[in-house]
Amino acid sequence: MRVLFGFLLLFTTFDGKTQNVIGKFSKNSLKIGDTIQYTLICQHAPEIDILFPDSSYDFSPFEYISHTYFPTITQEGVSTDKVIYTLTTFETDSALKIGLPVFILKKGKRDSIFAEPEIISLESVLIEGDNQLKINTDWVKVHLKFDYYFWGIFSAILIGACGIFLALFGKRIWRAWKRRQLQKAHLKFILELDKYFENYNNTEQLEHGLALWKSYLAKLTEKPISSLTSKEITQVFAEKANLNASLKTIDKKLYGGIDDVTLKDALHYLKEVAIEEYEKEYAKL
Repeated sequence: MRVLFGFLLLFTTFDGKTQNVIGKFSKNSLKIGDTIQYTLICQHAPEIDILFPDSSYDFSPFEYISHTYFPTITQEGVSTDKVIYTLTTFETDSALKIGLPVFILKKGKRDSIFAEPEIISLESVLIEGDNQLKINTDWVKVHLKFDYYFWGIFSAILIGACGIFLALFGKRIWRAWKRRQLQKAHLKFILELDKYFENYNNTEQLEHGLALWKSYLAKLTEKPISSLTSKEITQVFAEKANLNASLKTIDKKLYGGIDDVTLKDALHYLKEVAIEEYEKEYAKL
């Protein structure tokens, strides 16, 4: 006699034709996710070839885990084969059932004989008691754990990225910012200078305009001309051919009250000098 699980079971004696298939769980209830044993027994004539379901069989609503096959026992002309399956389930129904088959092989044909369905109940994992939802709208402060590892890595990456960005574009950004600041200061200076020089017949306004011009050029060129006399300023800007004549014309108006027909042109020339110096400094950036 030889026994093959999942293959042919060959027997050589007994004339009986009745096969008896029984399926039984090892307990009456089961929790979701736990394992349970299901025993499948087949009593048959020794010459009958049978097959038990293997791991490829659909055990729904259960899931197959393993099986243990027991050797055939033959007594008084009746052979008994037994398999114990280990199963589990994740279904949520209150009760589940299963009835596994035994396959009878005879003359090249295969018949199925099913065990009576066995029912098992699922145990609830909920705690018994008051299951009603309770509303609580009180403010609860949640203390979050600071993730030093994550923020350390993040900070290192951020600092590295900023360093690379500044190395590639830092000078360009600084130059653009300096030019923007220089441009804003120049536009503000021009507006204020025009306001003072428009009233050039007013000695006080003219004096404020000249002081503004000196202060702007001193800051722009980093040359201390604010406290210099007109003659000394001419020496500082020696390349400005008409600067000396223009400053003399303005001094005549401020200190001698002499109106010169070229005063307006002199003021315009001072404005041109400031614009030329601004353009030089802007081009250096």
